[in-house]
Amino acid sequence: MLSSMTRCFRPYGYFDEFASEMARLFQEWGGELKLNSEAEKIIIENGKARGVKIKGDDSVITADTVITTIDPMVALRKLVGDEYLPAKYIEKLGNIVMSTSSINISLGLDDKIDLGAMDLDYPYNVVSTGLGTSEKLFDGFLAGDNSFSDDCFHAAVICPSLTTGAKNTITIRCTPFAINSWPEWRKNDPKKYNSEKERWADFFINIAEKYFIPGLSKHIVVKNIATPATFSMFSGSPTGSIYDMASIVTQFGPKRLPFKTPIENLYQPKFAHGLYGSMMNGVQMADMLLDRKFNDGNSLFNPRKK
Repeated sequence: MLSSMTRCFRPYGYFDEFASEMARLFQEWGGELKLNSEAEKIIIENGKARGVKIKGDDSVITADTVITTIDPMVALRKLVGDEYLPAKYIEKLGNIVMSTSSINISLGLDDKIDLGAMDLDYPYNVVSTGLGTSEKLFDGFLAGDNSFSDDCFHAAVICPSLTTGAKNTITIRCTPFAINSWPEWRKNDPKKYNSEKERWADFFINIAEKYFIPGLSKHIVVKNIATPATFSMFSGSPTGSIYDMASIVTQFGPKRLPFKTPIENLYQPKFAHGLYGSMMNGVQMADMLLDRKFNDGNSLFNPRKK
């Protein structure tokens, strides 16, 4: 939170400019971007990762190192396959609790509202119903649904336009939500899907209006709602997770899956929401591959050898 407030990883200008610049540099240095391409299989030969097969393409992209940043259940169980994994590792994968999903409501507002005068220029402006809320909501997520109600909620309101200087925009971020029936509704019952989206959007817009931005609903020009099915569709995570594995006691710190997989030359840094998490994964991965010669060896924890 403090890092975000000092803008150490919040780029000036528009966020899509940052991604475009990274893509330009990658291509300038000889990289190739295969957009809209789905990985069908990670090729394993003699216990080593040798490349990736793209769906609908008979060729294989060969590589000395394969790095996956998608859901570990998809990467290891589907793209690699249990036949290449040790039994203990398969058991550990089967016991993983993935992180929560979310509902995000992105709003474009008219110019008749002054967000700058509302003291909202912080990374997250959070409202909560108090002690025990997080536990209740997380228990609801573990049960496969959610426990949000008028008496139990927390929500974050973010105002990107106060940083970028663009037209008024806010995002209302609401977690934890479970995947539940969202993908099924999205695929087979659009009417139900849209009605649930709007119902929850109205619920959280009312919260933002009550606690942060009076009269918010009268200023909405554009509304876009992301559900757990949205996150699942774009990330490939079956659970729509936005933070990789859940940070619970049974899989925290050294108990989490390591970057190195049981397959030689196959690495799995954790996928994470936002620029900071993504960049830190890249920095740590580069440090590992370069034998700790990147960033003066300070990117990974290095316990003192006895």
